[in-house]
Amino acid sequence: MGRDRPEKLIMAYEAFGVRFAVRLGDAEPLRYAHNYLPFGSLCLPHEPTTDHVRFALRRTPDSRSWRAFKGRSRICETRSLRFAMERFHEALLRHISSHAPSFTFVHAGAVAWRGRALIIPGNSFSGKSTLVRRLVEAGATYYSDDLAVIDGKGRLHPYARVLQFRAPGTFQQCPIPLSDLTGETCRSALEPVPVTMVAFSNFDKKAPWARQELSLGNIAMEGLRHTLTFRSSPERHLRTWATVAGAAAGFRWRRGEATEAAARLLRALESGCLPE
Repeated sequence: MGRDRPEKLIMAYEAFGVRFAVRLGDAEPLRYAHNYLPFGSLCLPHEPTTDHVRFALRRTPDSRSWRAFKGRSRICETRSLRFAMERFHEALLRHISSHAPSFTFVHAGAVAWRGRALIIPGNSFSGKSTLVRRLVEAGATYYSDDLAVIDGKGRLHPYARVLQFRAPGTFQQCPIPLSDLTGETCRSALEPVPVTMVAFSNFDKKAPWARQELSLGNIAMEGLRHTLTFRSSPERHLRTWATVAGAAAGFRWRRGEATEAAARLLRALESGCLPE
């Protein structure tokens, strides 16, 4: 009782051409909200209007749990604020992915090297974040460790949240700021860059290294498997992937240790050939 709750706090935002509204009914999530908004979200100077899809995060009446909402639909209820905010972020991102007029969002790590972009689509536990970390420490420019944003011209755009790593033996995500990496030239991207290589990579420390080059059609179909909200705009996403496949080399890659894999990938980007 007596807790100060800003129930009327509703803010309007825009990200990737999509407008939305956020209501935060408690001061605690307000302190962390900027970390869970989609990358590049701009706060708009006016009040939300009726065409803004509204997202909300607030406590339950007994103050023991948190609830996240999209409109009137409940996204989750949990005692963990961090979990609630992660689900809140995921729902926002899926909404933007479904409605962004010019972008395709892909579950992938992404870096650039001397004007050439590499994306590494993959499922959870495939080693994307670790490989991106080694690439950045070796001098590549950081774009994202989990989400590649590609426009209709086949260019990679930044989505530079902090890198997320799972603690050994757990599902717990551990954020690592780019500034904490060991490379002397660690830097984050500012501008879009053309995608020239797509590596569908999986880590397997026991198996021998193996690479399979993919046709244009296979690059596009494999890429669609890792595309957010593909079913909401299949034609648009397919056109984007066809553009990427027409300009980029693509391959499946069973790799070993990440430091060696990063070195091979940077040599490949430099030469324009597939890695050994």
